[in-house]
Formats: sequence, C-alpha cells, structure tokens
Amino acid sequence: MVEGEPPHPQHLGRIRLFSPKEVLNLMGFPRMFAFPPGGTLRHRWKQVGNSISVTVVTALVDYLLAAAPRT
Repeated sequence: MVEGEPPHPQHLGRIRLFSPKEVLNLMGFPRMFAFPPGGTLRHRWKQVGNSISVTVVTALVDYLLAAAPRT
C-alpha cells in the first residue's frame, strides 16, 4: 500500500470488483469462452463461483500422469 492512496482499488469513489469475465481470464479460461446468452450478471457470478481453474487442473493432471506407474 502506498501512503496517501486508498487501501483498495477504487472506481469513481467506490471499490471496483472484477467482472465475471475478468475472473475467468485469471482462472485460465480461453479468451473465446462465452457465457450462454440471456443470463443475468448474478447467474454469471454463480457460474464463475462453481468453476475450477483450468491452469491448476492442467498442472495437477500433468503431475498425476507423470507420477503414475507405467504398466
């Protein structure tokens, strides 16, 4: 934190939250991913909250496959 600056990023005097699309980007979803049409912002947040990080799952699967005994 820099002295004299607010403790949280702000937008027009209010705390700015990440959008569902920004969170999906941070979680490793492809840029071409799109939510189904017609959903509300609240529904999109629920979908993001129920998802898992593509990057983490990829790393775990790679690790498990490398550690698995060969037959």
